[in-house]
Amino acid sequence: MIIVDTNVIIDIERGKNTLKILFEKYQDEHFCISAITILELYVGLSYSKSKKGKKFYEKQKKIVDKITNDFEIIPLSLEILKEAGLKKGELMVSGINLDFEDILIGITGEKLEVNHIFTRNKKHFESFSMSIQDYS
Repeated sequence: MIIVDTNVIIDIERGKNTLKILFEKYQDEHFCISAITILELYVGLSYSKSKKGKKFYEKQKKIVDKITNDFEIIPLSLEILKEAGLKKGELMVSGINLDFEDILIGITGEKLEVNHIFTRNKKHFESFSMSIQDYS
């Protein structure tokens, strides 16, 4: 199983060609996203609606919804939330400041014991126990 970071979904929506090669390399794998990715994507959609108008928003929403339907969406659980809180505190003590969204994605990947995370922000996931497939 492979967990996909939010920025990958955004890059798919933007048509980034290097992702096609990466996904083809792992075509036999099962791909998932954290429910927090849906939140992050909809924050962006709301922002785009305010900046570029309703027509642009509706077009982008259809694209985002179509893309996310291709992934299993892993819900946030009480266990994931507790572990994310512990991880955030641990990282803060070490002087590392990561957004809760990335911590939730990383903890979700650890709980699922995924093989890899696809991301273009390798640094955000170096504190987690999964292989990072950076395509940037």
